[in-house]
Amino acid sequence: MPQIPTECLEEIFKYLEKDKNSLFSCLLVERSWSHIVIPILWRKLWEGTNVKLIETYISCLNESDRDILLDEGVDLPDTPEPLFNYPRYLKNFDLGLLEDLVYGWLTVDGPLDPEDLNQVTSVMSIICKLIIDNTDGLYNLEIGDWKENYNIPDIALLKGIRNALVDLREFQIHGTCYMASAEALDNISNILTIMSHFSNNIQLINIDCCHRDFRLGKRLSALIESQSHLQHLLIEDSSWNSTLTQSLNSAFSSQFNHLKTVTISGLPLDNFFLSNLANCTKLESLNIFHCRNLKSIDSMSHEVKQSCQLPLSKLASLHNSIDSLFIFEIFEMSKSNLSKLILDNVDSNMIQHVSNFCKNVEYLAININSEIIKTIHLLSNLNIKHFIFYSRSTSTITTPSTDILKLFGLSLPPSLNSLDLDFNITPDGLNEILNFTQARIKSLGLKLPRPFDNIGINDEFLNVILKHTMLNGGILKELRIDRGREFLVHKHFSEEMLANAKGILKIIPEFDIPWNTF
Repeated sequence: MPQIPTECLEEIFKYLEKDKNSLFSCLLVERSWSHIVIPILWRKLWEGTNVKLIETYISCLNESDRDILLDEGVDLPDTPEPLFNYPRYLKNFDLGLLEDLVYGWLTVDGPLDPEDLNQVTSVMSIICKLIIDNTDGLYNLEIGDWKENYNIPDIALLKGIRNALVDLREFQIHGTCYMASAEALDNISNILTIMSHFSNNIQLINIDCCHRDFRLGKRLSALIESQSHLQHLLIEDSSWNSTLTQSLNSAFSSQFNHLKTVTISGLPLDNFFLSNLANCTKLESLNIFHCRNLKSIDSMSHEVKQSCQLPLSKLASLHNSIDSLFIFEIFEMSKSNLSKLILDNVDSNMIQHVSNFCKNVEYLAININSEIIKTIHLLSNLNIKHFIFYSRSTSTITTPSTDILKLFGLSLPPSLNSLDLDFNITPDGLNEILNFTQARIKSLGLKLPRPFDNIGINDEFLNVILKHTMLNGGILKELRIDRGREFLVHKHFSEEMLANAKGILKIIPEFDIPWNTF
């Protein structure tokens, strides 16, 4: 039997990277397979594997490091000599997860006595040293989440730190930093400083933390500024004050020619940030959430705005204190490149601007009320494929006027094939929309009343949908409900209605709600 080439096996096993059990099975087939599988298995730390993983790393320690742990009172198991240099293969290093695994290993036989809690830090430090000094190079470094008095080892001065960080591609820091100890904050600051020197080719930086340490803000800004080709920047942190925001602006401006994705949440943005969006010549996705001070870009001349052409294809603006003119100017600068829009605080003026400037939008998610429904017809000329409507109101949207719902149905773009209605609606209201739309909807998402113990409460909805489906040649293929709660699908409808739907309509617990994604 001919052998599969090693290169082919490597590609096959890469597809199993997230399937730990299958990889373990492949490991046992033959020795040549194990040499391919081991580097893949040990590329990351696996949750729920604290005993085996930590003991495997313990088996890789030299005698001096084992003696340090023994002096700290750590009970080390007798382990055979390892077959592989396991820490060499680690690529995704999550320090928060490592702390969880170490704690789980130390407490597998019962909680630690208060005087032994320092053992967590000791084991963490030794294993971090083992990893940093042996790895072929990390691709992803993650710091967080913090628990009370969480401590992180000072890895910045380890002899292997340059080799470990020089090829770093992603960096993530998340959690609540003020729960970290003072020593941990010092150590994090040192890590960020050393990264600014050695890790200059990071492609993604994700800052999702609440900190009250001025140094961290400055160090994070310096890290951003030190990158040669940063493509994705995500910052979610309400603790940046105006002084730190200025340093962030400087860092942001250094990456104008490289950034493809920018996600900002909770920051007090100023005109420097906004006016310089025009310089982001490769920006494809902009997400702005919970931000303040968003105003029109007054400092930009009309000529500059006209000459600018952002390659922006996706824009999401949610929960902001915002001047609508800011959004309008992004529309104008994007020159019809936008294909995906997620917006709240939408009014008739916003609908008009979407119609005028977003000619190629295919995915549109907006909030809705009776006034907006009256202007939806302005979008009927667009080639929208997926439309999502959301209401913050808890009141049911029905008539006062049946004409409103007829208009809503008639105004839906004929190009539409997927529709999500994330607001309270009655079966009669849904019937009006489906009866009057010219769109050939294939997928419908509905916010339905929770069934709880009232099985079959939503039979009327299903009856309306089935009638519409049969009258329109079976175009509608799926009903999406329940936001992923699969166990409730068979409680929404009676057995009789589900039997009627079988073979006609697929009912699945999948409801696209972008408002809850960010």
